[in-house]
Amino acid sequence: MMVARIPLYPYQSFNDEHKVIFVHIPKNAGSSVLSALGAPERGRLHIDYSHYLRSDSERFARYFKFAVVRDPVSRAISAYRYLIAGGNQSAEDLELGTLIRKECSTFDGFIQDFLTPSVLANWDMFRPQSSYICARNGALMVDIVLHFESLDEDYQQLRHHIASIAKRLPCVNKSANGTEVSAEQVTLRKIREFYMADYDHFYS
Repeated sequence: MMVARIPLYPYQSFNDEHKVIFVHIPKNAGSSVLSALGAPERGRLHIDYSHYLRSDSERFARYFKFAVVRDPVSRAISAYRYLIAGGNQSAEDLELGTLIRKECSTFDGFIQDFLTPSVLANWDMFRPQSSYICARNGALMVDIVLHFESLDEDYQQLRHHIASIAKRLPCVNKSANGTEVSAEQVTLRKIREFYMADYDHFYS
């Protein structure tokens, strides 16, 4: 009698089904991609590539690896809006949202006065995208990078590598646009400074 193989953290059954590793960077349409892969809604992980590599280096080498990146300004605005609205309504997100609303009345205030290297290092939603998919020497550790700004087209290119996934990318967990957010030049400069590696790798 064959015993079903239990995936070893962080691998899940959908990883083995499609022979794929998707590095889920927060606020980059990851829920839609995971839905296309047939991943369960619960237990979704915002972890970098190294967790997969350390867990099973053979599988990491063999499986097709990809991620979605997003312009850092757009991503920061999306994360800010998400948190001040209560995020996923967990105790942690509600606490963060309350703290941000208390300390910063605007997006400019959040970036200029609240976003620090410590916040970048400890909050997944504001962590540089390159830290999820690049090694310390700058080497890209996934096979391809999809861009949020052209995701529908990029997704069809992904299907050339992973034919078993859904034909169309579903729209899941899309944030409401809400009030238009404008950013001061000093805000844009600070975002560029904090996310220089992201711009260099993905938006040069």
